[in-house]
Amino acid sequence: FAGLAYGAQVGYVKDGLLLRAMAIHGGAQFRAANTPVKGTNVPSRVNNFAVDANYTFEFGEADSLLFGASYEHGSPYCQNYPVFHFNPCDENNPAWATYGRLNFGELELLGEFAQTTEDWPGSAVPDPTNPLSIYDAQKTRSWTLGGRYGFGPLLDGGDRNQFVSLEFSKFRAGDDGAPWERQDQVVLGYSRFLAENLNLFAEYIHVNGFAPLNFVSGGNFPDGSTWSDNDAKTDVIMVGAQTAF
Repeated sequence: FAGLAYGAQVGYVKDGLLLRAMAIHGGAQFRAANTPVKGTNVPSRVNNFAVDANYTFEFGEADSLLFGASYEHGSPYCQNYPVFHFNPCDENNPAWATYGRLNFGELELLGEFAQTTEDWPGSAVPDPTNPLSIYDAQKTRSWTLGGRYGFGPLLDGGDRNQFVSLEFSKFRAGDDGAPWERQDQVVLGYSRFLAENLNLFAEYIHVNGFAPLNFVSGGNFPDGSTWSDNDAKTDVIMVGAQTAF
């Protein structure tokens, strides 16, 4: 759920095992880690936390398989209608995730599934453009599958100098048929290292649906309608460079 917050973290690492726990400032900050703070949106209490555990199995000379799981006590998906970035929540909505990554030769595969434990209150509203249509509250969930393959000459660090990647992710925010039901994304990428500290890349991104957190189910227009659009389609071509000195 891409949480971002202030806090204090402790961890334990040994023989492939990684354990982490973090005490987090609650409140509607950074659109994540949202827990009630006496009815305000001020992150003035350490009343949230997250834990994560994963284990890496090593096999072969450089191959590995990682499995892990995470829990966040207060996710961003707890607000009532209208959903606004920094509105406080009446109650926190925990979320959990499980994930994995496989490195096998030049191939890297990854996957993740995440879901809230309770329904998102703000996802349950009538559709103001259709009085006969009422959408029920739903748990917020997402999942991702992706892969990357390296080829070409080896760099001094041992990695290949070129990569192709493909990733699919699905975010579900609302009831079946709701304008804010989902947002799916496919990303096809290519990158080439001209040097160990200089990487050129290009991506083609295709998105089905438009479900932003801010006013996801409406409330920002006079008639109460939403700018979310289940049928929206977006295509992006992005090119760029990463360098380090």
